[in-house]
Amino acid sequence: GERGGFLDQVMARLARLGTAQADLRAKVVGNMIYPAVLATVGALVGLAIFVLMVPPFREQLTGLKGKLPTITRVVFGVSDLLTQLWWVTLLMLIVGLVAAWRLSKVERVREWIAGRLPRMPVVGSLLRAVVAARVCGLMGSMLANGVPLLSALAIAREGSGSRPMANALGEAMERVRQGQGLSQPLAASGMLDPDVVEMIAVGEGANNLDEVFDRVAETLEQRVDRRLTIAVRLIEPLMLVVIASIVGVVAVALILPMVQMSSRL
Repeated sequence: GERGGFLDQVMARLARLGTAQADLRAKVVGNMIYPAVLATVGALVGLAIFVLMVPPFREQLTGLKGKLPTITRVVFGVSDLLTQLWWVTLLMLIVGLVAAWRLSKVERVREWIAGRLPRMPVVGSLLRAVVAARVCGLMGSMLANGVPLLSALAIAREGSGSRPMANALGEAMERVRQGQGLSQPLAASGMLDPDVVEMIAVGEGANNLDEVFDRVAETLEQRVDRRLTIAVRLIEPLMLVVIASIVGVVAVALILPMVQMSSRL
């Protein structure tokens, strides 16, 4: 912008890009609040069941020790881990968290996780759309303001926030240096949907990549919004099913010994 004498246009476009990315981030965070609350409530309900409800039943069923059903022994074991052996559970949790933190610092593990996340069901498609929207927004802003394609790819690579996308953009830079197209390495990465790759290929042929990237970014942001809505709608009943399953398993585990006792009388 400074070299070309259109710094005001660059600043205005960057402001719009920053606003769009902030809106996208707010949508992601806002839509995940309710599932996070459900998960927290579910964890508290499960903790209350195993800490407060199960121990009194165990005292009443001590006479059947060794004859309890497997599901009942498992529930009592979980209750023991959260009450009598809480320090063991806490130690295991701390060791697990430390081990996960140490593993997250290993480059090979980080690459493996980064490569698997975009391929996960539901979450993977959402992550791919978020990353693609960010990259396309950056590319459209830079190309529209006269930044050379290779420089734009290098900047988008640093700002992608995704290792698979950064690798794909690095491969695209090598292809562009060799005089080849941009769409093929992006398609091979699997980070962009086929319709997005097709639009980029059309933009290459028509020499209007800046407009295409802007249009793709807007489309992907709308797609992210839709997918977030669908994901949240799937998470809500899933969390309720998990909570209901915990309650149901505990109820069966506590009622089954009583039924067996009554059948023997």
